[in-house]
Amino acid sequence: MKNLGFFQISMVFLFIIFLSACKKTEVIDSCYVLLPALDQLDSEEMKSLWDTHTIDLFPVSTMDDAVGHEENFEKLISRMRADCDQLEISMFCYACIETLPLKTELEIVYTINGAMDTVYLDVDTPEDSILLLGNLHK
Repeated sequence: MKNLGFFQISMVFLFIIFLSACKKTEVIDSCYVLLPALDQLDSEEMKSLWDTHTIDLFPVSTMDDAVGHEENFEKLISRMRADCDQLEISMFCYACIETLPLKTELEIVYTINGAMDTVYLDVDTPEDSILLLGNLHK
């Protein structure tokens, strides 16, 4: 009976050792990457971040949304806020810039180094493909 208690204690001890030996993954704060990219209008960095959020957002046309991306923008904004809660993101206008494809404009208000600023993202809003980041401007 005493051996069983020793065995259980030994197993718990070994389990703790194995857990502490596991390589821990480092969590990267998305704000750390996103805020400077916005502030510097770094379109390449923004596009790589953008692509991770939009890869599965294909258009679904409805009676109320012929273009099919309005719900996708809601998902996108929610994902971006979840990654960086320091952003205030709103849809300035949906499929309102009449180019081919139509463009949507997002407004992002953020604070970096104590200064508040606003960046606008022009987003290609095609009826047959995912959302594509276009121009960034202030």
